Amino acid sequence: MPGADGLDGRLAADAGGGHVDFDTAAAELRLPQLFRGPLPLARLAGRVRFERGEDGALELSSRRLALANADLEARARLHVRTRPGQAPWLDLQAEFAEGDIGAISRYLPAAIMPDDVVAWLDRALQGGRVTDGTMVLRGPGDAFPFRGREGVFDVDVQVSDARVAFAPGWPALDAMRGRVHFAGPALTISADAGRIYDARVSSLRARFDDLERPVLGLRGALEAPMDDVLRALTETPLREHLGEAFRGATGSGMVALELALEIPLGRIEDTDVDGRFRLAGASLAQPRFGLQLAGLRGTGRFTDERLAIEGLGARLRGQPVTIGASTDRRPPRRIRFTLDGRLGAAELVPDLPRAFAARLGGRAPWHAEIDVPIDAGGARLLRIRAHSDLRGVAVDLPAPLGKPAPPARPLRLQLTLDPGGARHVARIRYGDSVRLALGLSGDRGTLAVDRVGLRFGGAAPVLPQAPGIHLAGDLERLALGPWIAFLAAGGEAGGGAALPAFGAADLRIGRATLGAYAATGLHARTQRVDGGVRVALDANELAGHIDLPAGAGAGRALRARLDWIDLALLSPPAEADDRGPAGARPWMRCPPGGCRRSTCAPGRIELADGTVHEAALVTSPSGNELTIHRLQFDNPGLALEGQGAWSSRGGGRTRLRLVLRGDDFGAGLAELGYGELMEAGSGRVTAELEWPGPPWSPRLATLGGHATLDLGDGVIERVDVGPARILGLLSLNVQGVLRSGFPFDEIRGRVDLADGNAYTRGLVIEGPPGRIQVEGRTGLAARDYDQTIRFRPQLSRSLPVIGALSGGPAAGLAVAVIQGLLRNLGADVEKATELTYRLTGSWADPRVRRVNAEPSAQPDAPAGDAGARRP
Repeated sequence: MPGADGLDGRLAADAGGGHVDFDTAAAELRLPQLFRGPLPLARLAGRVRFERGEDGALELSSRRLALANADLEARARLHVRTRPGQAPWLDLQAEFAEGDIGAISRYLPAAIMPDDVVAWLDRALQGGRVTDGTMVLRGPGDAFPFRGREGVFDVDVQVSDARVAFAPGWPALDAMRGRVHFAGPALTISADAGRIYDARVSSLRARFDDLERPVLGLRGALEAPMDDVLRALTETPLREHLGEAFRGATGSGMVALELALEIPLGRIEDTDVDGRFRLAGASLAQPRFGLQLAGLRGTGRFTDERLAIEGLGARLRGQPVTIGASTDRRPPRRIRFTLDGRLGAAELVPDLPRAFAARLGGRAPWHAEIDVPIDAGGARLLRIRAHSDLRGVAVDLPAPLGKPAPPARPLRLQLTLDPGGARHVARIRYGDSVRLALGLSGDRGTLAVDRVGLRFGGAAPVLPQAPGIHLAGDLERLALGPWIAFLAAGGEAGGGAALPAFGAADLRIGRATLGAYAATGLHARTQRVDGGVRVALDANELAGHIDLPAGAGAGRALRARLDWIDLALLSPPAEADDRGPAGARPWMRCPPGGCRRSTCAPGRIELADGTVHEAALVTSPSGNELTIHRLQFDNPGLALEGQGAWSSRGGGRTRLRLVLRGDDFGAGLAELGYGELMEAGSGRVTAELEWPGPPWSPRLATLGGHATLDLGDGVIERVDVGPARILGLLSLNVQGVLRSGFPFDEIRGRVDLADGNAYTRGLVIEGPPGRIQVEGRTGLAARDYDQTIRFRPQLSRSLPVIGALSGGPAAGLAVAVIQGLLRNLGADVEKATELTYRLTGSWADPRVRRVNAEPSAQPDAPAGDAGARRP
């Protein structure tokens, strides 16, 4: 039965009934059959009639009651009838306005409503204003909420500026304008305006079809900023299955959404979601996958566990692509995003080091897949796969990585990311013979490569445990020059992601070339030593090691120690191995001041026909110059010492000062492969040389400087080989006389080098047979002669020579007789018997002419026929 406290009014009654006229300023009304607690009344005015029937029935009625409190103002009509043993029959009609929506559940018949619904109403209706509303409750109390239409329960409330929190974990609806409607067992909340996050709600409807089975159905349409959509995917229960794909993503632009949710109040975790979206120009960036998409256009569908997209258009860093997404139905469940487009290096990997990015040109068709796991509690590894045939992309890298644009060369990439860790793995297959394993660290767009295992030959690479780039495998051939140029240029091109430092190498190369040299069967291995890396080399042509200092500074010295090297076997390659994919380029581009300080000391250098022992080269950079502190070798009987510099001034120029000294030039030259040039001999040869360009590429056409000879006590064994061509002594190989050897006491003189020529002025060879003087020009570039050669014999020792040079033994006997006569007369016999020749023609076909004889009508004869002509 109803109860009340603090009522003020006027009672009139008799045996059959009566009435009360209420005029209350502060009271409480208790109707426990309907409401959970007393209803506060700040004002109650109106007449309530009561009447008792003969059957024990009691009826309460009021045609008009005015009620007001802090929550609302209402006008009501009331009729309640009770009979013994029966549920009361209720008829309550009310109109109210200017209420607080947060208190609306206090005035609902909670005593006859499901507990889950009451709890939801208490939690969901969090604020706002009731502008007006009506309530009708008519029917037997035990039939509420009148599923069989035994009565009527209808509460219809208009609200504004309301806040409704539909379910835990889901965003609330703010600034709602709409309607809250109870109709029998159903409850409907309709919004025609509102805001979720910053999304504008155009229509939204939440409904319980039956309060006894409290499953909330939510349907709505809204225009949401992309950032709000991403927030919902990563902060609401959707994150359980879809959040990993969008964690860390950002966006802009608007998304049109149609959303349907089925939320069982007793099992919020079983919420069903069905949504559709439409994009018309929004953007999305996901640094974790390297995606930066703009101009998104198309539609898609999602549920709490699935995402389906087909043919979504976008632009990836300016290039058109197509996006798709699908979800596996069977475990291990995952969302697979796909991307297709014709892309270049700048669009795929914007942080690629510039040393590489500048060498990748063109675009090729790419297909990429991103697999994101969605099974709760399962593996959380993300996998990215991409492949292309690279048709249309030019890779301007040295072999074996380079390729021109037109032909195909397949590339496949797989990247595995561990969202819960800081280490990730990528594997790349490039063509048939290059494979890489990369270890990456970081997250949320900060991935950096710290370990690289690169293997040639097709075998699977091993991911190294230690940081750095680790090389292994087998190569048929490798041109080292282009790689040296590439690595040198890479140091100048900053920006982009940094490459890890070199770690280790174990390579077997069938043929390795550097400039004009080739090493075969090369096995190169590295090991860490104090302050750097030691590269051990073992090939058919050389053996030894090179010590590379740690760090890139030019002040650290590079040291090479070769046990032996065979230059004769280091033959030029059959083709231009040192040409990069974009055309010819020098194998060495190190500027003089930018080269590294270095020491190279081969124990033995094998030449084509000789050997160099204990060679050494020591250099250091300074400013715009590379100083050559020491250039030497030390052979038995002969040693070389030299210094010089390579400067970048004046377009680049090399200067060398060399001293060749020995106590047995014959033995020393024989060790170098010139064993037929000289026997014995001691002294020294000094030279000051210079040429444009680096030290390793002197050219005869541009060689300048001079050489000074000071030798003695030897025998010229053969004068038509090697350096003897500069002297023009080939002209004296007449009738085999000098082929048997020309002993000398002294060789002195100077040879000047300029414009591709060697000029001899006053070069003298003194010996028992006589005196030879050579003057004139030898064309080093043109390979020709223009020289005058004078031979003044010492007659007392040279009769056979004179005879041979001037007409045979008979002539020699005549000369001897005449000599004796002329000496008795005091004449200068030596000068009278001087022979003078002019040497012209090419090295292959020299022409010799006697010039101190009587004129002859005969043309110049070849050098071998010079003695056949008579003076």
